Amino acid sequence: MYNYTYKQHFKFGYDADWFNPRWDKDSQWHVQYGQCEYRPTSFRDEVLRVARLVENESFRLGLPIDVMFSGGSESEMMLRSFTEQDIPVRVHIMRFKDGHNQHDIASAEQFIQTTGIVPQYHELDILKFWEKEAFDYAERARCVSPQLLSTMWLMDQLDGIPCLGSAECYLSYGDMAKYQYWDPEQGKLIREEIKSYPKRPWFMHEREKIAAWYRHAMLTDRPAVPGYFQYTPEVMLSFLEDPTTQSLVNCKMWGKLSNQSTKKQVYETYFPNMVQQKKTTGFESIMEQDAVIRRQLYSQWGSYSAEALTEYAELIKHLQGEHYE
Repeated sequence: MYNYTYKQHFKFGYDADWFNPRWDKDSQWHVQYGQCEYRPTSFRDEVLRVARLVENESFRLGLPIDVMFSGGSESEMMLRSFTEQDIPVRVHIMRFKDGHNQHDIASAEQFIQTTGIVPQYHELDILKFWEKEAFDYAERARCVSPQLLSTMWLMDQLDGIPCLGSAECYLSYGDMAKYQYWDPEQGKLIREEIKSYPKRPWFMHEREKIAAWYRHAMLTDRPAVPGYFQYTPEVMLSFLEDPTTQSLVNCKMWGKLSNQSTKKQVYETYFPNMVQQKKTTGFESIMEQDAVIRRQLYSQWGSYSAEALTEYAELIKHLQGEHYE
């Protein structure tokens, strides 16, 4: 099996049976991270190091690096980690029929013009894809997200090492469920008024559905970097120890329930002047269709939607390992 993270440090599976399918719907979803081999420096330094490690893997396998570029802040940061070190890559942009993701493409094109790279476009009729072909991907990868399935399709169009700007550390406030909940009828999060904000532990979420990207690469027996921002323990720890993140998890940002809106502050500290200012997914104009497909996927593969939670302080201690003793 290929190394999907550095030295396969990130593992996932069921009842500690790594990388294998569920035995049944009650199998417990577990994850495991490696430990740092040295004290990481800044988040920027560690993101740049990931690019060099991927470059080494590219040389070892004799394959080009294929950056899957959405135009979002994570994918821009990933691409910059290569271009700012003059590491050659190929850039791939998925373009939906009828301009459904045109806003994201505009951001991608605005940035790509500064690099001198000529991107390759891959046309997909997303609504037609969701009618049938998407379910073949979902069955193979056990995926409950319609949006992730189109990314697997793009991965299959490439013959190098696909790199996804994903798996950034997602953190939540310990009492988040008290303040917000998912309304399936409206298809969105409903947030209650926050009247008190006691200091509580924060947790790292590792979502089983995201692992579908890894499963797809493994089942198709191809090299890939499905989670760029968890590629090494050091890039994870450098983000988690950043002052902005620490301020958040110490509950110094009143009312914040997750790092969804603050992580970009970390990014821009080290990769300033990012093009995309407002977070988008590229699926905003087809969310009604997304909701229909999502319900069908959950009816078949809903057991593959668990989350593994690790308390922030516990995770920091683990990642630091012996190099901090």
